[in-house]
Amino acid sequence: MPRRSLLTAKTRHQLFGIPEDPKQLTRFYMLNREDHDLIRTRRRDENRLGLAVHIALLRHPGQGWIDGTAIPEPFIMWLAEQLAVSTIDLTEFARLCSATQNQFRSPFACDATPRTSAVSG
Repeated sequence: MPRRSLLTAKTRHQLFGIPEDPKQLTRFYMLNREDHDLIRTRRRDENRLGLAVHIALLRHPGQGWIDGTAIPEPFIMWLAEQLAVSTIDLTEFARLCSATQNQFRSPFACDATPRTSAVSG
């Protein structure tokens, strides 16, 4: 039996979509001092903006930047303005992050079993 969705596509977008309205951007995505302190630890503008995107999306809608998720331009411009960086095409940033994650992923990365040290003291 096919699964039924409790929410319509419109309702789902209203609840979990990335807003483009300036009032909503201000409401959900204003970066605070701690955010700026963390973001400044990154060297390049695209890394700073990429981290800001992750931080913002963790706040609303409550999940980080998922591969394949289209990020609205007003959202990127809003964050770039707060960071005083030029808007950057984050497609390359996302591709590099994905490649880096795949490069360092071990075959046991998804293993939820706690590991214990074999070395005894």
